[in-house]
Amino acid sequence: MPQVRLIGLVLFVTAVFLTLVAAMTQTSHIRLKQPGRMQAAEQPAQPHAAANGPLDSQPNPPEENAAPKVAFISIPILWPLAIAGCLGLILWFSTTPFTPAKPTSRRRGRSRRRKR
Repeated sequence: MPQVRLIGLVLFVTAVFLTLVAAMTQTSHIRLKQPGRMQAAEQPAQPHAAANGPLDSQPNPPEENAAPKVAFISIPILWPLAIAGCLGLILWFSTTPFTPAKPTSRRRGRSRRRKR
């Protein structure tokens, strides 16, 4: 059980330090890649309509060095840090440490007298 308490303490302290770093850098959101979105290279080509006018009749050249478009989702940084801190506190305070029973002190029947 001491290892569980130690993990809880480390998790709480890490959450506190990450909160301080986020406050110093003024970071308020975490950007994560959104799953299921297609990148620009994977999207099917759309046919060009020639009916809109003479300028649209020629297809546009593909951009060779274009970066793929990736969609991100923004999550407030408060929620993951609050969850990690609360979980760390629960692990730290909910588990009771193993303490051996104190040995009982033996009393002697007669008192010891000092020799003079």
